[in-house]
Amino acid sequence: MSQVTLRLLRFTYKKLKENLTVSDSKTLFHDQFPYVIPGLYKRIVDEMLVELNLLNHQSEFTLDCYFCVGLTEIFNELTEGYEPHEHVKNLFSALCKSTNFKDDEIVEISNTTINEHQNKSLEEIFNLVIEKSSKKPLLLKDFNVRYLQDIN
Repeated sequence: MSQVTLRLLRFTYKKLKENLTVSDSKTLFHDQFPYVIPGLYKRIVDEMLVELNLLNHQSEFTLDCYFCVGLTEIFNELTEGYEPHEHVKNLFSALCKSTNFKDDEIVEISNTTINEHQNKSLEEIFNLVIEKSSKKPLLLKDFNVRYLQDIN
C-alpha cells in the first residue's frame, strides 16, 4: 500500500471517530488536490478550509439550502480567473471532502435552490428564508421588515 493510501485510511478512520483538526483537513486537502495553487488562491483556500472545518465543530450548524448557495457562489466569485480553469471543480471537491462535506450534494442543492428562487421577488425570498429557518424566526422577520423599509 502506498503512503498516500495509508494516510487516507488513517484519516478516514479518524473522521468516523472524531472531528478532524484543521491540520488533518489541510493534509487531506493536499492529498486530494496535489497541484500547486497560486499565492492569492492558496490564501483563499486556506481561509475557506479553516472556516469549513470550524463549522463542523459547531453542534448547532446544519447544512441547509442557503448555506449551499452561499458556499458555491462565494467559491465561484473568489476563484474567478483561477488558472488552469479545469482545476476549479477539483479544487472545490477537495475543499469540501477534506472538511467532511459532500461537494456533489452541495452543488446540487445550490443549483436547485437558485432555480427555485430565480423568479421570486426580494420579499418572497425573505419570506422563504423565514419559513425555512429553524433558528430565531422572529429576528429574521424583524430584519425583513426593517430591510424592506430601508430599500423602499
